[in-house]
Amino acid sequence: KKTVLNLIDMRGFNTIQGTRPNTIGISLESSPVAVLTWIYEKYLSWTDGETKQSEIKYDENGQRVISGDLCWDDVIMTACIYWLNGRVTSGFNYYAENMGWATTEVSKYYVPENIKVGIIDWNDLIVESYDPNNKWHFRNIVMHKKMKNGGHFQALEQPKQYVANIAEFIRKCNEQIKETIKLDTTTASEEV
Repeated sequence: KKTVLNLIDMRGFNTIQGTRPNTIGISLESSPVAVLTWIYEKYLSWTDGETKQSEIKYDENGQRVISGDLCWDDVIMTACIYWLNGRVTSGFNYYAENMGWATTEVSKYYVPENIKVGIIDWNDLIVESYDPNNKWHFRNIVMHKKMKNGGHFQALEQPKQYVANIAEFIRKCNEQIKETIKLDTTTASEEV
């Protein structure tokens, strides 16, 4: 149910950015306030922060905490990165050029068994990132976790947890590699 509701909510964003990237891109590039508004709305919509006025949190400096560690400074910095270098439209063009592929062709591809995969499903993702019943795409899942906090911007919302998950994935990959080497050594000694 959550996935369907999120897809319906995101339909406008997907449509405008995927089919008319120059229209929205040039419009946003014409005003720093426009870019700021666009980015702010995405951070509010795609994170698991509070949206009710009575539940909004503020940091020690009186700035609104959007979600986890994500705050107003992040919104301003992100908007500045896009607006100051004039890259809003090119960012949208990339999205438009690859949206068709992502929705049609990606279902035909799979990740080979020799590539290790780590999947983290954060609480407020726009759509679920992994279907555990579909073994076609991901054949060597080393780690799969569902998190209670965080959304689309995990590294900004929950940076410590994000880094801890990366470290855990690397540790699990190393354990799998060591086990493979151990098995290869045992098999080789048995053959001799």
